[in-house]
Amino acid sequence: MIIFWKSVAGGLVAVVLMWFAILVVNGWREYSMAAKYAREHGGSLSAVAGGVGYLVGMPSTVLLVTTAFGAGFYLTTRWVYYSYIHSLPH
Repeated sequence: MIIFWKSVAGGLVAVVLMWFAILVVNGWREYSMAAKYAREHGGSLSAVAGGVGYLVGMPSTVLLVTTAFGAGFYLTTRWVYYSYIHSLPH
């Protein structure tokens, strides 16, 4: 039973890492668009408009986060299982 909870923890770590990557990419894209707008229209870049609320409902974000959880769950299960098998006396 402990392997399940370790695998869930691995999946959650993968979700957090994927969400961080999504936020970084999205923030970079928003900043680039806002900087381009400021250059084209003159003036300074005082704030980047937008937020992360709309990201939650996007199909691509849901797909990436779900895939990250599955991959993290699988890899953690495999790692825990094989480390347990190799720790048994032969």
